Amino acid sequence: VRQHVEPALWLILNKEINHLPPDLIRNAIGEAVRHQVRQLSPKWLIYHYPMQALMALMLLIVVIAGSLYYRSYMRRRHVEAIQQMAYTDQRYMLPNMLWLEQELPNLFSRAGRAAPGKKFYCVVFAMESKSSVAEMYGRDLLDRQFRDMSANLENKTWVLKTAAGIDAGHLVAICVAIDDEEIIELAVGAVQQFGYVATSDARISLHLRAGICSLYEGDFLQQIVERADIACQEGDGTTGAVRFFDTSLQEKLALQQKIEGYMEKALAADEFQAWYQPKYDIETRRIIGAEALVRWQSAELGFLSPGKFIPIFEKNGFVIPVDFVLVEKTFALQKRRLEEGKEVVPISVNQSRLHITEEGYLEKMQAIVDKYQIPKGLVELEITETVFGDFDQKEHREHAANIMHSLHEMGFPLLVDDFGSGFSSFSMLDYLPMDVMKIDRSLLVASDDSDRMKDILGNIIRLGKTLHMSVICEGIETEEQERLLLKLGCRYGQGFLNAKPMPGKEFVEFMEKRNAEVDAKR
Repeated sequence: VRQHVEPALWLILNKEINHLPPDLIRNAIGEAVRHQVRQLSPKWLIYHYPMQALMALMLLIVVIAGSLYYRSYMRRRHVEAIQQMAYTDQRYMLPNMLWLEQELPNLFSRAGRAAPGKKFYCVVFAMESKSSVAEMYGRDLLDRQFRDMSANLENKTWVLKTAAGIDAGHLVAICVAIDDEEIIELAVGAVQQFGYVATSDARISLHLRAGICSLYEGDFLQQIVERADIACQEGDGTTGAVRFFDTSLQEKLALQQKIEGYMEKALAADEFQAWYQPKYDIETRRIIGAEALVRWQSAELGFLSPGKFIPIFEKNGFVIPVDFVLVEKTFALQKRRLEEGKEVVPISVNQSRLHITEEGYLEKMQAIVDKYQIPKGLVELEITETVFGDFDQKEHREHAANIMHSLHEMGFPLLVDDFGSGFSSFSMLDYLPMDVMKIDRSLLVASDDSDRMKDILGNIIRLGKTLHMSVICEGIETEEQERLLLKLGCRYGQGFLNAKPMPGKEFVEFMEKRNAEVDAKR
């Protein structure tokens, strides 16, 4: 408007405004601004600036849409990450059992259309030497072989899908074949193909084994995998590296489940009994000791020999309380014999390898010693070589040596059991305070037909004596074996030829009668 007004008029207006009070000017300006703002409504802006308003609206829509998409994207990423963790084995980065269980119906559907008439199977492959290989060559080598085996198996037409099993080194494969014979043949071929790792300087055997179980639509996969795993464990150098889950294994599985179901009740009901197999002087026939052996008189399962339940207890750890039952019963027997003024001979009790890592083991053994207060040496402990499977490792060796020395100081003589059956015997003699060498029966049996083994057996007997150890040979079944041992310098033995294991009452009666007869002949 200013260009249409006379300049003189603007000068007059400026002069008049300058004479106005400041408050009046501020109020007038504020009112003008408020009036202008009231006029700047959305409707007014759209009317006067339609293009700018449209662009602002589109920008707002883009921002809102982008925000919603980002939230959706991040949620999807989080869900995928959770699913990846839930359905993937984090060590091998392979699908796990949870994924395989959910995918199984689709596998049945697709394979049923592609290969009609074929049977379904679950095959569990297990690398038995995984620990030793990992120690020598590193875990990465073994893990890489595991992943390669999975990838190569899935390229085979008879393998539908593979997944990492629950245990390390176990691969589960869902397979198809015409019949049982074909799947066994295919599994044997896979074991031969993937049962070793080739390095630049060695061919490392993994002792790969496989267990097979039939699989039908609607089966509970976890149960089928467990059956295949049991079959896998049963495979060995005798039955072969591949085993099919059959009726005999089904019965074994059923018994195992019953044993584990009743074991706690059996312990509380004092169903585990101590039987004793006499040790004797081969020359005089006098009873010079005994070995305590566990038997289970179950109210539900009847009488059970240790071969049926001890391997199960070794796996689930229940052998630990059972061992303590045997130790305490042996102490009680010795205490009772002493109070009655009867003859007492040393009795040995086997100790599981699990005690080496058991928390509070030494304290529990000391409590038993303090409770019965019998002379030292009347209860011995038999330690097998399997206790020291990692004896070449300094940390394990020092820990085991500490345990053994502490037991020795408590008054327990120590026997190295099954001497000659493994690889750590000589290391045990070097590091541990062993008092008695108990030669494994396999050396005695091998000496029946081999002069070379006779020489080895004789040298072992002389070694024990050189180290000031008592030497006893177990598993004597013939008089010829007795004569051989006497000739080689071993005077003490244990075996069915002399006496089988027997309950405590029968043992003391047998010992008293035998020793009375021997003494009467003198």
